[in-house]
Amino acid sequence: MYAAEMLLPKSLPSTKYHTVNAEEADFFLIPFYYSCAFHTKLYHSNPSPIFTRAMNLVINNFPYFNRSLGKDHIIISSHDFSTEILLNVLSELNPQARPHFLTTTSDTLMGFDNSYDVALPPYIAPSFWGHDVVHNVKSYSIAWFRGSIGKNWYLKGKGFVREELKKMNKMKSTGGNLQLTIEDQMDQGGYFDSLYYKYWKPYRYMLSNAKFCLSPIGFQFWSPRLYESFFEGCTCVFIHEGYEPSRKIYLPFQKFNITDLCISIGINELPMLLDKLASIPDEELEKIRNRSNQYANIYLTMDSSMWNHIIQALLAK
Repeated sequence: MYAAEMLLPKSLPSTKYHTVNAEEADFFLIPFYYSCAFHTKLYHSNPSPIFTRAMNLVINNFPYFNRSLGKDHIIISSHDFSTEILLNVLSELNPQARPHFLTTTSDTLMGFDNSYDVALPPYIAPSFWGHDVVHNVKSYSIAWFRGSIGKNWYLKGKGFVREELKKMNKMKSTGGNLQLTIEDQMDQGGYFDSLYYKYWKPYRYMLSNAKFCLSPIGFQFWSPRLYESFFEGCTCVFIHEGYEPSRKIYLPFQKFNITDLCISIGINELPMLLDKLASIPDEELEKIRNRSNQYANIYLTMDSSMWNHIIQALLAK
């Protein structure tokens, strides 16, 4: 998810959009690695001081940022809440400065501005999505979720949704043709341990052999599960509390609405979740999977093709 901040700057020089002549440039990329700084002990999960130093370097040593107040500058913001934090730092340096953010957290309550910023997909390495998973057709009657359960700080009070799902573990639909399977990520070795490859294959196995992958609201409305379900051919179930008027989530490049790519379930519908999912015709699920496959094709790599989408989106702002 966080790798975009490293991969996009690395791929830029191989594209037609790169120039070493600053006077020719329409945009300037500031390669700040927020996620790398956040996940190192050196900065104690607080990259703001190093970002302040980086921006002071840009502002005091180059004429271009001050010339436009950052309006032709780009910062990649791939961490969960980095856009909001970086905007706060920028406002202290110069309240009028506003670069474009390329961000995987396209939440309007976290600093994202759809008229100005560009939503990015979380990066998923192609090597993780090979053909080494054995599909078990008999288990293709499962609605499955693995994630952190409980009122964790990053769920912002929405942890009860996942707690309710855990209570429903092993429940079946009225006809018995769909079973809910819930796995607490902390039981898999902890949050960061569960990201290691030794847990990735079992994760993929369950994902590829489930009919539905649940994506309950957490830090955002949607999560990387949305994209992971695309690649393994199951249907994502988006569980939310209803859109607040002041809050919107924008999918990358807006080729589809989120409801075109997954099943949308309100929190008040949790008690009837399995029956509702079991009643959806296979023909409708196939249409959703076809759209999600089409949408997912552009996210396999963070190479020059991704820059095509980014530049077109920036020019349209």
